[in-house]
Amino acid sequence: MQKELVTALVAQQTRYAILSHTWIRDSIPGDVIYKDWATRTDNPRGCAKIAQFCKVAATQHGVTLGWMDTVCINKDSSTELDESIRSMHKWYRGSHVCVTYLAETHAVADMHVDSWFTRGWTLQELLAPRDVQFYNKDWANLGPATATFADSWAVDPWAVDPVWSLPNSDNDSDNGGSATEASAGPGAALPNSPNNSDIGDPSIESWGDTWISHANSILDIQKKILEATSITKAELELCKRGETDVIPISRRLELASYREVTREEDVAYSLMGLIGVDISIAYGEGAERALFRLLREIISAKKNVLDIFNHGYGSLVDGVSDNRLFPSSIKQYTYRSPHFDLSGSMVLDPWQETSVLDYWQPMEPIILTHLGVRVPLLFVPALASLVPARYLMKGDFYGHTKICIQTSGPSVHIRHYDLLDRTIFDEAAQGIVPTAGWNVNGPRIVNFGVLNFGMDGADILLPPLCLAVALNCGKAIPGLVRPADRMRILEARTPPVFSLESAGNQRRIAGNELARHRMQIVVLSL
Repeated sequence: MQKELVTALVAQQTRYAILSHTWIRDSIPGDVIYKDWATRTDNPRGCAKIAQFCKVAATQHGVTLGWMDTVCINKDSSTELDESIRSMHKWYRGSHVCVTYLAETHAVADMHVDSWFTRGWTLQELLAPRDVQFYNKDWANLGPATATFADSWAVDPWAVDPVWSLPNSDNDSDNGGSATEASAGPGAALPNSPNNSDIGDPSIESWGDTWISHANSILDIQKKILEATSITKAELELCKRGETDVIPISRRLELASYREVTREEDVAYSLMGLIGVDISIAYGEGAERALFRLLREIISAKKNVLDIFNHGYGSLVDGVSDNRLFPSSIKQYTYRSPHFDLSGSMVLDPWQETSVLDYWQPMEPIILTHLGVRVPLLFVPALASLVPARYLMKGDFYGHTKICIQTSGPSVHIRHYDLLDRTIFDEAAQGIVPTAGWNVNGPRIVNFGVLNFGMDGADILLPPLCLAVALNCGKAIPGLVRPADRMRILEARTPPVFSLESAGNQRRIAGNELARHRMQIVVLSL
């Protein structure tokens, strides 16, 4: 018992607030930094930010300790900088409250256009803390990003005990705003939840109405977060509960792809905590190399990794043209497919998979070699068609898909493909090479390499929805492609996604039957 009391006392006394903000860039000298601490009063604007943060932390959140990156990291020390960057997620997660200062925001109505929502590091600062409290440019509290009781109060105001308090009008003048300007925020504590005998008391009914209004204010903030970032209420709740891993990895990478950073390598470094991997800091290596090392660590450290291949393969991003499974730019995750996501609900079991792709384990480990990512693929040949239409298939399976192929510059061409069309194999039997019929809009014959198939003994298990990579295998005979054949990943804007249909809705193929359907398994390094 004594140990628990000591632990609780230490936890209470070491609570700290942490600041999330954008650095002052429109004036010199900007923010007060570590080495300028002794002369901080020479920088009134930067010093005022520190003072206001400390005041809010102490008077509104009851803490005596605070942390902010500008003055708490000695960036002249590479060791301290490296340790700080790797620890950042843990520090934000461990905070009692994250005071989020929106320097360009007047009210909730315009918070979505604040540049805070566009910066790379602030993604982590939004999702890692347990309690994010937004403040406007005058340090008036706008309200929190999440509140676990909000939905219950909107339905039944007596269903959940209040866990945080309403604005105190006595503090409005200090905050530079009024209760109408600040939607909600900490202040005077609310009374205990009323019992049944209190129902009908006008003051209690008013109290309940206030709480419902308060819950609606939180929903207004969440709508603005959604508008600014595409982050949903469910995703915010998952992160608040510490269940960030329930959000698919490619989705977390997508969220980062919309943001800007000052140091290009930070596109990768700022994601370490959100993804749960660790890489060394090496400023100067460039964004592409930093992202490569991050993805390499993911496939080394994570069990379910197919989702990291859920991205666009086009060269329409930054003028990049790739022939590999790893993207060279995080911007390519902007074009991921959401069809495999399971994290749309906020009542998920934290132990369940984050993506439909996680149900499928490859027949052998996916590893990185000097030749590229070594991965098993189920090859499904397809023939270009003008529009999806009925056709004769080779075997029992059929399907249609379309891909947006980049042709020249930023232009893309949508091309339809019939999966396992008999014509492909009849032509091959006649000696017609697969490259015949190529045009600027893409190859006539494409091999779709399905990533998410399974094995049960010698049997092949087909998913209801396939995630594939589109490959031009040149003169290789469809159904008889070898790893040594020359092939290239097509520059498709979005990853190919399709279903393989059959008359009996088959999802299992005997190993000795695969050739009859003109499919094959190939292990490639891409």
